[in-house]
Amino acid sequence: MKTKHGFVMGIAVLVLLIAVGISFAEGSVTAIQSNDDIHNLHTKATTGVWATVIFQFGNQEVLSATVLLPPTNTTGIKATELACQNLSLNLHYTWSAYGAFVDTIGWDTNQWPGAYWHLLVWNNDSYQWELSSVGASSINLKNGDVIAWIYTEDYPSTYSPMLLPGMVPGHYTAWPAYRGNINNTGYVHAQVLGRDLIWQYKGQYSWGFSATPAVGYGMIFAADGSAIYALTSSGTEIWNNSAGASVTSSPAITDKYVVIGNSTGYLVAFYKNNGTIAWKYKVSNNSWGVSSSPVTDVYDGKNIAFIGTYETSAPWGYFYAINMSNGAVIWNITLNSGVYFGTPAIYKGKIYIPLAGRYNTSTWSFDPPYGLICVDESNGTLVWNFTTTSPVKYSPAVEDNTVYLTSGNTIFALNATSGALKWNITLEGTLASPAVHSGVIYVGSSINSTAGVVYSVSTNGTVLWNSTVSGPVQSGVVIANDTILFSTNSANGTVYCYYLNGTLAWKYTPTPSGYILATPVISDSTVLIASNSGYIYAIGNNATMPIINGVNVSNAYVNKYIKVFVNATQVYQALLYYKNITGTEWHCVYMNYTGTGYSGYIPPQSTPGNVDYYVVLVDTSGNTRASPLYTAQVVSLVPEFSALYLVAVMAIAMIVVATKRKL
Repeated sequence: MKTKHGFVMGIAVLVLLIAVGISFAEGSVTAIQSNDDIHNLHTKATTGVWATVIFQFGNQEVLSATVLLPPTNTTGIKATELACQNLSLNLHYTWSAYGAFVDTIGWDTNQWPGAYWHLLVWNNDSYQWELSSVGASSINLKNGDVIAWIYTEDYPSTYSPMLLPGMVPGHYTAWPAYRGNINNTGYVHAQVLGRDLIWQYKGQYSWGFSATPAVGYGMIFAADGSAIYALTSSGTEIWNNSAGASVTSSPAITDKYVVIGNSTGYLVAFYKNNGTIAWKYKVSNNSWGVSSSPVTDVYDGKNIAFIGTYETSAPWGYFYAINMSNGAVIWNITLNSGVYFGTPAIYKGKIYIPLAGRYNTSTWSFDPPYGLICVDESNGTLVWNFTTTSPVKYSPAVEDNTVYLTSGNTIFALNATSGALKWNITLEGTLASPAVHSGVIYVGSSINSTAGVVYSVSTNGTVLWNSTVSGPVQSGVVIANDTILFSTNSANGTVYCYYLNGTLAWKYTPTPSGYILATPVISDSTVLIASNSGYIYAIGNNATMPIINGVNVSNAYVNKYIKVFVNATQVYQALLYYKNITGTEWHCVYMNYTGTGYSGYIPPQSTPGNVDYYVVLVDTSGNTRASPLYTAQVVSLVPEFSALYLVAVMAIAMIVVATKRKL
């Protein structure tokens, strides 16, 4: 009997120790109290401080640089100086008793009242951009911190910026509109030198994708003839909505909305985080819907979406300025000609609208008038008109007070202020949308169904080089640092990457093959290719992208922190993105380096349900990789299996055993 009692006592003690261990294990998570425990960086000690600085200009072009600050000066102004040096940007600031005051970055100088440079910091407590409460010289940065400068206007009542940066920690590229920015220059500060397939996404439309995706705020937005889709940067679908179905109109994004012209003639604004419709407005009576892509701008205290249409009868075309906050028309004009594929460019308070002509339903072509008109951004008043002899179907681009447009086989360079012709040059084939950066123009052409040419042209109209490719180039060229990207719209559509001197870097033909009318764009460290095969392909360089060996999550219980662990080699930044059960906003927390990987914690959830999450790794060269989207199922602790209950049961059992022994 004593042996039996001893055995029972031993089992009781063992279970008690296990229960206490469970209790301690749970306590090790719930003991995390401070934001320093959860959100601090996350990397081995280095000499100095690594920080990332983001610049978003008035034309919505976004640049970023990761810099190493000396241990003796980790201020925001030092980080800004080093980032501007890295990006070859002009920087001007003055000192006063209040510290450094920045008035010029790059080509944008403060205009008060109006747009000026705002300093924002990424807040790891609220997981969002916030206006800095102190100047750049008063901020001391820690390893991995991210700050942003954005050139925009204020909300009149709050003095907060009307637009937030299109980049967020871990996602340092943005392509917010069809041609990359509202000047339509087709330039992005990024580069991808690999052609490995990283992921692919299949849409719903049998004829695939023809519209160019947009990238920003860590998300990808794309549309086919069935729906508009929101994806993570790793290609996992977040939401889709059939009200955004489009054939050629591409989305444009702001910090709150994604807006697109759809196949039923509406301009529709969706909340970007969940895909619900914020508002829509009927802009076209054309039975084929809207083919031109919208562009958005902050102007005169309003966030405005601009969109042009073509009609199949008089008055042939309209142009609208619509308030993004409520979908109300601010102004609209009758064009007497149509806007086809071309997207308007915006430059210094003027809008440049391409006119394809009057659509002829008998010939399926456009009749005159053709050309480009310049209107005032505030009210649509005509400033000047430039007439061409062929349709202007593609998007004009503006740089250094010069407008570049294509019509037929000719490039025209116009004075942006007066509309006066500076020069023109005739090339081979029908020319698509031009791209321009640092005084050089890049444009593709269509010779026939099996051949095209890409050209590099100086801003005085001299051809620098050209190269023939195996298919018509009907998408716009993209300039990415020291390379250009473009695609061919043929049965075996191919994406080409050339160095700026005309040397081929690589080319890639997706499988399954298809026509590629959409422009290639860059999302983090991958090139996105939207194809008529029905897929969006992301290609990159596996050799340079960070490696994620696995993502593990702890048991997820109500009112408990959820631990996420990433098996990964040492990189600069590791970030955990998640959405709360009851919310639609993405939140971001830094992950801590543990020696074998990175750990991060999703804050306690108050109710059972699903938490979506993914991780992003970024190295010091800016190479980025995101994991797939995962879901953690949060459940309530079952009382009968809780450690406290086990302790109570075992305690009673021990008392019973002890009592029997006495008997």
